[in-house]
Amino acid sequence: MSAIANTKSSRAEWRVPVGGEETSAVFEPANTEEQGIVFVCAHGAGGNMNDRGMLAVANALRSRGIGVVRFNFLYKEKGSGRPDPMPRLKECVTAVVARAREELQPGTLIIGGRSMGGRAASMLAAEGWKMHWLEGADHGFHVLKSSGRTDAEVLVEIANAAEAWAARLKR
Repeated sequence: MSAIANTKSSRAEWRVPVGGEETSAVFEPANTEEQGIVFVCAHGAGGNMNDRGMLAVANALRSRGIGVVRFNFLYKEKGSGRPDPMPRLKECVTAVVARAREELQPGTLIIGGRSMGGRAASMLAAEGWKMHWLEGADHGFHVLKSSGRTDAEVLVEIANAAEAWAARLKR
């Protein structure tokens, strides 16, 4: 097995330079045989790369053949609760994306995230970006019992939408 193939199929922890600072990132490969699609996932303003929501989404995507890179924005890495300005957030996403390309050389690289992280990623990929709305889900992907859906069903919907979108990108 080549060094690149080995890197793509095993978990990796990185320190990523961003300007004059650095942040933490982790790559977790897909739980399936298929490797080659990597999703760089940015957390929301109040979260971090290891919060419950980020881990749940990452696991759902990995079960569908999508490797995931999670990372902290610089302000979270420093333990601050106050988000960096948008240009600094985008600089951080850009640095993590560059590291993922360099280390993993994925066939398909997708960027996105939750709330503020999703905004930063979408601003970098403004042209051609497609939105999938989770009807009835709140900011934490939770649904009311009265919706007739469960949180687990919302995670399945997220994974299904990501899988279908990634398949369209591969064509």
